[in-house]
This record gives sequence, structure tokens and C-alpha cells, in this order.
Amino acid sequence: MTDADPKTAPPAESQPAAVPETSMVSLKVEDAADKTAKAKEPKVKSKGKLAPISAMFRFATCLDYFMMTVGALCGMANGAALAGFSIILGDIFDVLNSTDSSKASDIALIFIWIGLGTFASATLQVGLWTAVSERMTIKLRQKYLDALLSQEVGFFDSRDSGALTSKVAENSLLFREALGEKFAALFQFVR
Repeated sequence: MTDADPKTAPPAESQPAAVPETSMVSLKVEDAADKTAKAKEPKVKSKGKLAPISAMFRFATCLDYFMMTVGALCGMANGAALAGFSIILGDIFDVLNSTDSSKASDIALIFIWIGLGTFASATLQVGLWTAVSERMTIKLRQKYLDALLSQEVGFFDSRDSGALTSKVAENSLLFREALGEKFAALFQFVR
């Protein structure tokens, strides 16, 4: 028998290593331990009831309602313009594929007018809803500050001083986003 040179020897075929059974047993034990640990964890209860959507508008004035109505109408016009773009774009393709291109300038002009109308309605939609959300957020913060200032002194001893201000800032940001951007998009995409 001759010794084979390791440089010229054919490579050994790689076979998957067998998994020892002890590792499978340990995995099963770890899984069981994870399940019992999860079962022992206390379930987090909600900190309070969710407010209805109508409660968001409790700080609105007549001017705010007027601005919301105009913003909603502009949002619906903006959404309708998106559907109008597809119809006009189909007409442009029909004219470009035909031999008679005399209607192309008329359709292009309609396309431009719809674009200008969309710009105006989108600007009013976002601007009005943002203004309303800012106005109502300021009123919400003022009411919250009034409620904090009317508390007993012991109320502030039991709470972290930074927690109150950060919670107000965080919640008012969520309120402003929900009332401004989300409601504007709601009316835009209603068909």
C-alpha cells in the first residue's frame, strides 16, 4: 500500500454532521422552560379605556369645524382627481395611437387643469387639517396644564417630574398626527 500525497488526493465528500441526541433533548427542555416562563409572566392590562373618535373634537370651535369641512371636501376632490388622471391618461394614449392627433392639445390642456386643481386641493387639504390639529393640540395642552396646576402638592411627590412633561409631549404629538395627517388621508382615499 502506498501513501497518498495529500496534495493529489481527491477531496473527501462533505457529509452533514450527525446531530447528537443530547442536543435535541436539551432543546426540548429549553422550550419547555420558555413556555413555563411565559406562562408565569403577568399579563399587562390596558392603562385606561380608549376614547371614541368624537372625543378628539371636544376642543374644536366653529372655525375649526369650518376648516375641517373645507379640508374634507378638498381631500375628496384630491382623491377624485387621482381617478380623473387615469381616465385622461387613457384618452391621451388613445389619441397618440390614432392617426388624428388634433385632440391631443385639448386633452393635454385638461390634464394640466386637473393637475393645477389637484395642487390647490391637496395644499388646502393638508394645510387646513394641519392648522386644525395644531389649534386643537394647543387647547389640549392648555387644559392639561390647568388640570396639573389644580392638583394637590402630594400628587407631584409621587411622580417623576420628567415623566409628566414627556408624556404630555408624546401624547400631544400622537394627537396632532392622528388629527392632521390621518384624517386628511381618510377623506382623500374615500371613494
